[in-house]
Amino acid sequence: MKTEGTNSNKLLDFSKMSIEEFQKIENQLVEARKNGLLHDRDTCLVAKGKVLEMDAFSWQYPSIEVLEKTILSFPFSVLWIGNKQEINALKERGFIEKDKLITLVYDTEEVGKDISWALACFVTMKFKPGILLFTSSNSNTEYNMRQFEEFIQLIQTK
Repeated sequence: MKTEGTNSNKLLDFSKMSIEEFQKIENQLVEARKNGLLHDRDTCLVAKGKVLEMDAFSWQYPSIEVLEKTILSFPFSVLWIGNKQEINALKERGFIEKDKLITLVYDTEEVGKDISWALACFVTMKFKPGILLFTSSNSNTEYNMRQFEEFIQLIQTK
């Protein structure tokens, strides 16, 4: 597995990983879950295919540190739809350049800025090549993920 130095952090280059390396990581995660080292809530990045010509991913309850390294490893700019706490926590770390990450914040105190609003905004903001990343780690996570899944299905079937 190849790593690159970035801001004194090690960054995984997922694009150069072999199937065997991915399988090894998956096996380690399964083993960690068996041993109780990871909880059921701990999840990983899930590929969703192409959505409006962007590579789409979702992630429930992401670790901010791992999320940061993942975003930095993406080869293109990222349009991230996430909640206020996640986005603020990542921005406070300060390692991601502003031109690498565009954010849409949902679940704010502002009226109307919910998941539906964020998904509607995405349709007008899409770019290629690019990455669409959707995260959720609040009390509405299951609802938010269901909304995102339904949105993807609707867009991919058009």
